[in-house]
Amino acid sequence: MTSQTGRLAPAAVTAASAYTPRERKLILTFAIIGALIESMELNLLSFPLRDLAGSFAVTNQAVVGVITLQSVASIAGGLLFGWLADRHGRKLTYVAFTALYSVAAVVGGFITDFGVFTASRVVAGLAMGGAFGVIFAMFAESWRRSPVGRSCRPPTTSWNESTKKSTT
Repeated sequence: MTSQTGRLAPAAVTAASAYTPRERKLILTFAIIGALIESMELNLLSFPLRDLAGSFAVTNQAVVGVITLQSVASIAGGLLFGWLADRHGRKLTYVAFTALYSVAAVVGGFITDFGVFTASRVVAGLAMGGAFGVIFAMFAESWRRSPVGRSCRPPTTSWNESTKKSTT
């Protein structure tokens, strides 16, 4: 009851109560697919490692260094875009990291200099880190509070499993 009107205040609508069980399952499905695609992209450079090294006339270790920088950048991107999402909202942040990744990917297709290639992969890594954050935030916010820990296992596990498979 409110003190002024004597009426019951309406129940707060949360993200978890706004979704039906079917919608929550769809969100889980797309979160898992998104995490798999992002983790595949993060590890994609390990497959054409020798070809990349030959194209840029560098060692395999130099390309591995780019992969490492991209991975570190994805951690930084998760922090950066998480902070931006808290300050400016998830939609605007989603558009920003998607645009950033798209530009880095297109530019990456035309690069002939190893330094610029490294920079484009670091920028792509930042954007991928933002994607991981939004994927898990979207999923966690749409789930009921009681099983949220259990429900976050599938996307997390799928990311770990896909990472293991892509590096072996």
